[in-house]
Amino acid sequence: MVWGPPTAAIPASGDVKAAASWLIDHGLGMPSGLGHVALVREVALELRSGVIHRDAIMARPRPAGTPLDAATVDRVAGVHARQLLDWVDDLAQEWIRHSPRVLRSGGVGVRDLAALAKVLDVPAQTAVFVAELAYAADLVASDGDVIPVWVPTTAYESWAADSPAQRWAALGRAWRDSPRAAYLVGTTIRKSQTIGALTPEVVYPLARQTRRDALRVLAAEPHGTPVTDTELVALTRWRRPLRDPRHLDAAVRATVQEAELLGVMGLGALTAAGRALVAGAREDEIIVAAEAALPAPVDHVMLQGDLTVIAPGPLHGPLDRFIRLACDIESRGSATVFRASAASIRRALDTGLTADELLGQFAEASRTPVPQPLDYLVRDVARRHGQARVGGATAYLRCDDEAVLVAILADRGLAPAMLRRIAPTVLVSRAEPTTLLDLLREHGYAPAQEGFDGSLIVAQPAARLARSRRRTAGEPSPGEVDEAFAAAVVAQVRAAPARPVPLWSGPRSGPTLSTSPTDTAKVLRQALADSRTLWLGYADSNGRTGRHLVRPVRLEGGRLYAVSGESATEQLFVVHRITGVAMA
Repeated sequence: MVWGPPTAAIPASGDVKAAASWLIDHGLGMPSGLGHVALVREVALELRSGVIHRDAIMARPRPAGTPLDAATVDRVAGVHARQLLDWVDDLAQEWIRHSPRVLRSGGVGVRDLAALAKVLDVPAQTAVFVAELAYAADLVASDGDVIPVWVPTTAYESWAADSPAQRWAALGRAWRDSPRAAYLVGTTIRKSQTIGALTPEVVYPLARQTRRDALRVLAAEPHGTPVTDTELVALTRWRRPLRDPRHLDAAVRATVQEAELLGVMGLGALTAAGRALVAGAREDEIIVAAEAALPAPVDHVMLQGDLTVIAPGPLHGPLDRFIRLACDIESRGSATVFRASAASIRRALDTGLTADELLGQFAEASRTPVPQPLDYLVRDVARRHGQARVGGATAYLRCDDEAVLVAILADRGLAPAMLRRIAPTVLVSRAEPTTLLDLLREHGYAPAQEGFDGSLIVAQPAARLARSRRRTAGEPSPGEVDEAFAAAVVAQVRAAPARPVPLWSGPRSGPTLSTSPTDTAKVLRQALADSRTLWLGYADSNGRTGRHLVRPVRLEGGRLYAVSGESATEQLFVVHRITGVAMA
């Protein structure tokens, strides 16, 4: 405990508990929450001979790398930045086609993340970073439906229509200012809970400050100076000596990896766009710096006879969307290779394009003629496209007498059923079968209900029976209440002691606090990270709701341990009884 951390857990029994009790009894330690002891500051300083750090580094560490050409650093980072923009686009399109379910914890499932990593052709941790970055930039969110799923937001549509530099600037600012730490996904907290992607547990405000500190350290070096992650850890430790080195090292190394993926760093050095981002420059200045680094988009592709489409560089916006719609990515790089297949051509035809329109767009985008195999593929798929059609219907109505069906279709009273004729003897409806039966019977028809296999369903109402009121032999009967008995009860109530005064009675007036469980968890974790006090609405076992001014100590196992009022002891609050929170 001398060199930290200065707190320790006290076991239930044994020599360690006796030693902790001895420290507390002799004033060398003090209780720190339930089952914990903290070393007194003056005692720790005396045992360390007045030194704060065991190994004090007085001189600022210097990077040992050879300076690189700044233009080369920007070009390499620009390629990474352009790749990231494509990943975010691919994520949005994939979640439009296959929207993953929102878990009860508010995150996205491991299988959905694995499927996303396969689509992007990246490691799982990179896919997590792309999803977290898109969420931080408000490009994806839960749709809030009864069964919620993750889908792109309306902000994604305007973001996708911007220039590459504008899109990168939006992602860069979101990453710089986000309190979310994507590197925590997959780690374990409270010895049992695993942090999932897009969950409230990813919020770690200290990671944002560490990210900014690391970027400021890089910005202090001359443009083009490479810094390894180990050197950056040493520089950040020297800049922030009071930070916990375990969390600091992980946050700094994650910052380097994320900055390389984002294009803020290239070849280990901070780019011009990254410097503008760190300095808090205006948006137009960041966009100008990003435009100089991003590779220029191209407006053409090359069609090959083996059904591949080669893009010699990043494609222009409309062309990029068309090629990604009609083809699948086969390999990524400075020259992306796409491949046309029957599935990709069908996907393009599903949007309403015809075979001639599809071939016309291919011919307009290509510097080479449309190869014959591609022409045959498009026309063959178009010939078979739409031969069989699938639609939705809740109920059907069939009758061998076509005249009856004609009369039913002509009956205006049956318009709410939304009947449509799909065969001479078959009608379909959007109404439920029981609703359609009742509607037909109300208008003078006598339909019968049949099952999926065509068998007749005989509806018989279930008999409703009431419970017998006959008294059992062992059941006691209520006694009679006379005036003497009532007077005795009243006397005992009046003689009862007064209600005990609670340990702390803070102000309980004001409106009832009410926040969603997600917002409650987010505010509680922020208060824990910043050591803030907050107002807490809490419902007791009797259903009464009160307001408490507390300072959270820790949150684990669905329970909040907090110091309430002027009391030095911790109090326990069950999380599911918390009605709402608000910062004090």
